[in-house]
Amino acid sequence: MNKEKQAIFEKCLDLYDFTLDNIKSMTETVIRIAKENPNFDVEIDLNTVLISFDVVLQYSLLQFATADNEIDKDEVAFIKDLTKHGDFIDFVNKVSGSSLTWAKLVSENIYDFKNTLQDFEVIMEDVSNHFIVPFAYCDAFTEYNYNKDFREHVELIIYGLCLMDGSADEAEVKQRSVILGAISRIDLEKEKLLKGFYD
Repeated sequence: MNKEKQAIFEKCLDLYDFTLDNIKSMTETVIRIAKENPNFDVEIDLNTVLISFDVVLQYSLLQFATADNEIDKDEVAFIKDLTKHGDFIDFVNKVSGSSLTWAKLVSENIYDFKNTLQDFEVIMEDVSNHFIVPFAYCDAFTEYNYNKDFREHVELIIYGLCLMDGSADEAEVKQRSVILGAISRIDLEKEKLLKGFYD
C-alpha cells in the first residue's frame, strides 16, 4: 500500500477496533446476565462471537472486493490485516479441505473464487447469528442505538476497502453482503425482543 492507502486502512482499523470493543462488551454483559439468571435461555461464548464477527466481516469484504470481477494485492492486504480473531481463508480450508492462502488470492481465477464465496453464503449467514444475538439483546434495552453506529462504521470500512483499487465503482457500491444483512437482522431481533418484553 502507498501512504494514502495506508492512512485509509488505519482509519478503518480504528473503526474495526471500536466496533469489536462494542461487540465484546455486549457479549460479556449477556454472558454475565445469563450466569445470574438461570432462566435466561441464551448460550454464548465470547471467543466464538469474536471469531464469527471477523470471519463474516472478511467474507463480506471479499464480496465487495470481487464485485468488479477482480481483486488486487492491496484489497487482499486490507481484508487479511483488518481483523484480530478470525480468518475466513482458514475457515474455508477447515470446512472444505482446500488449501487457499491470502497470497494466492490475487492469482486465483476470480470466477472460481466468486463461486466459492457464493457456496459459503448460507454458512456465513448462520455464523453471523453468534454476534447478532448478544448485540441485539444489549442494544434492545439501551437508550443509545449502537446498531446505528455498527452500520455506519461497517459502511465506512467497506468504502475504505473499495478505495484500495483506486476507486469505488458501481458494482462494488451496490454489492449485497452478509455483514450488512446481519446488521439489518439485529434491528429485527431487537424489535422481537422488545415486543416480547412488553407483551
